[in-house]
Amino acid sequence: MVRPGCEADLDAVARIQSASPEAAQWDVREYLKYDFVVALCGESVAGFAVARRVAPDESELLNLAVDPAFRRRGIARRLVSELTAAHAGTLIDDSGTLPANAALAMRWRDVTPRSGPITDMIGTLQLHVRLNVAPWLRHSGHIYLVLPAQQPGAINASWTTQGRLLPGQVSAGSRALVYSGPITSAFIEDVVTLTITVDGRRMSQTYPVNFRFEMDEN
Repeated sequence: MVRPGCEADLDAVARIQSASPEAAQWDVREYLKYDFVVALCGESVAGFAVARRVAPDESELLNLAVDPAFRRRGIARRLVSELTAAHAGTLIDDSGTLPANAALAMRWRDVTPRSGPITDMIGTLQLHVRLNVAPWLRHSGHIYLVLPAQQPGAINASWTTQGRLLPGQVSAGSRALVYSGPITSAFIEDVVTLTITVDGRRMSQTYPVNFRFEMDEN
């Protein structure tokens, strides 16, 4: 299993990195700033990989290492495949996107008395999304909302729209389709109501929520 890495994984990642002289020996806390994934074997972290976007159509693998005890099982290949899928598209300029209301505020999810302990926190934010798709004008393509692997790890997003973009949902470390078809204008705009759900047990501090839009041209 490959999932987004989080702060709780850093001790295991540091141990794997130290046991892998071929890997870059960086401060593992810096990985939380980038697309950071770990592979699990049972309950153990067996490997990790870190990547970052360096240009709209280019990404860089920053580090990759597998615990010596778990090598030759295809773990490195799965880690790279996960990051490759997450960085598959060309970055869209969404700098015109702005919040339509106050900043995202998280609260504990309401539960019924018999549903057990409350663990999830939830927050909703309305956005005016403005995507600059001029480079693909008069072409066709698929636009994805990408939720990179990030702190605190177990993040899920869902959203509704006013019809220009598709509603959907996505988990950290993956992407979801929001538009498919011809690009007939320089900008695609919509009002999106974004709901974020996170495991409250990992919320030791406040964290930014990072997402982006990518284009796969037909």
